[in-house]
Amino acid sequence: MSLCPTCGEPTPPRARFCPSCGHRVATRIATPTAGAKTVALLFLDLSGATASGDPLSTEALDALRERCREWARAAIRQHGGQAQQLTPDVVFGVFGVDAAHEDDTLRAARCAMRLHAALPDLTAAEDLPGDVQLILRTAVHSGRVVVSEPDTPGPLVAGEAVDAAARLLDDAGPGESLLSEAAYRLVRDAVDAELLAPLSMRAAGPVLNAWRLRAVRSDHKDRPSRFGAPLVGRDGERRVLLEALRRMRDEGTGQLIVLVGMPGVGKSRLVNEFLAVAWRDVTVLRTRCPDVGSGMTMSPVEDLLRQLCSTDPSGSPERARNELAARLG
Repeated sequence: MSLCPTCGEPTPPRARFCPSCGHRVATRIATPTAGAKTVALLFLDLSGATASGDPLSTEALDALRERCREWARAAIRQHGGQAQQLTPDVVFGVFGVDAAHEDDTLRAARCAMRLHAALPDLTAAEDLPGDVQLILRTAVHSGRVVVSEPDTPGPLVAGEAVDAAARLLDDAGPGESLLSEAAYRLVRDAVDAELLAPLSMRAAGPVLNAWRLRAVRSDHKDRPSRFGAPLVGRDGERRVLLEALRRMRDEGTGQLIVLVGMPGVGKSRLVNEFLAVAWRDVTVLRTRCPDVGSGMTMSPVEDLLRQLCSTDPSGSPERARNELAARLG
């Protein structure tokens, strides 16, 4: 059995479209293989209470929990994770079980921030009484887990990393999102985070560092990376890029270069080395095509327009159009 890459639901072996969401499933995610893997974990606790701090009634809380769980599952799936249930209040997402990505931890952090940002909309959609508020806490961790056999009852993953993420969630305050030290090391160039006082994760265990996640920066790819060693063996590729830059600058002709290579061969490093030179002469704009989610076809174009214009194109199209025309001459 395979899983739909869009909604994560099982699809029949020969299905061309997902019977749940209707999206094409030509590119499939295989059912996870048992064994030890390094994954990113997003734990979240969403609860409801009155303004005075009193919990909701049992009936109202049960109904609210189910709607909130589905809301959280959908967000996790949209960011490429698999949603699991730990307790009635706690849902967690696993990123990197089916296929590892270099940005699995960043996906988890981005999902956490978007959940927090979308909480007011969820509250409005629930049409809750005026004295009722929803409280969200999240925690992101990265570590080794044991993946269960396909079709095995029980949780998809288990191990110390799962326990550590759950304990980190316990230390998160209302409205907070925490990063473990392992997670922070992987996303530190892409987030704004505040180091907290060391946390004691066990009564008699080690004291660990944690960071309060404030934001995932949309411009992190525009910032030069910290190169730890000189780039070697890419002189030919550098010459091609620099010659294209010269022709664009001196002749005013557009240039298109497609950089292709296996993961880990140094594509990003080569681009960053080139941009360290290009920044001196030209305006550099960078964007990316989201590899998860749906309805994002034009998001790279929107991102570029927002970088060029001080006005949000979706808010004032005419003003943004005039500003864009002025910028492009």
